[in-house]
Amino acid sequence: MKGVKAIVYDDRIAKIPLHDSSVLLTALKLRNLLNDFINCLILSSAINQSDAIVTEDRDIQSLEERREFQELLKTMNPKFKILTLAEIL
Repeated sequence: MKGVKAIVYDDRIAKIPLHDSSVLLTALKLRNLLNDFINCLILSSAINQSDAIVTEDRDIQSLEERREFQELLKTMNPKFKILTLAEIL
């Protein structure tokens, strides 16, 4: 529980509201590509707020190979990357 509290109360970490319309709209588009809606929300937040996500989730990682995902990124955030922890260390 300390780890969660550390994240919640750390002002250096941006909190993105789930009711943000751009995040929700993108998450709904991602729902066609991913089964887990929580993953859709996480990935959507990253696409809308940053240029990369670091994840070990294989479902998210496999999206890079899908044409539909690449088309979505072209219109929303062409610089966006999906990275693994090994790639940033």
